[in-house]
Amino acid sequence: MDQFLSTVARPVFLAWEKLRLLYVAILTVFTLFLTGKLILSDPHVLFTVITGALAANILYFAGPITETYIRWLGYNKNWPRWVLFVLGTVLSLLLVLLELVSFLFPTPN
Repeated sequence: MDQFLSTVARPVFLAWEKLRLLYVAILTVFTLFLTGKLILSDPHVLFTVITGALAANILYFAGPITETYIRWLGYNKNWPRWVLFVLGTVLSLLLVLLELVSFLFPTPN
């Protein structure tokens, strides 16, 4: 088990931690673009963004866990990392959009 962690899991998780910076940057720019000044003026929007950021970072672990499993099965190519990263990032962007849609397009009273 210790050999598995040092030879397979550690390099995968370290690579994903480097990608996390890009992931957070993409989600931050997208979220700020959508919310603009609303994030500062409405505490509900700020709370939603903070909660979503925490959830996104927790769910981010699905990528390295899946890649580690793929590598444990013996497949040692790098393309699954990029497919998982792109699909996960796109899914996160869609979730951001869905979560913020009520703030972006309020229903008239």
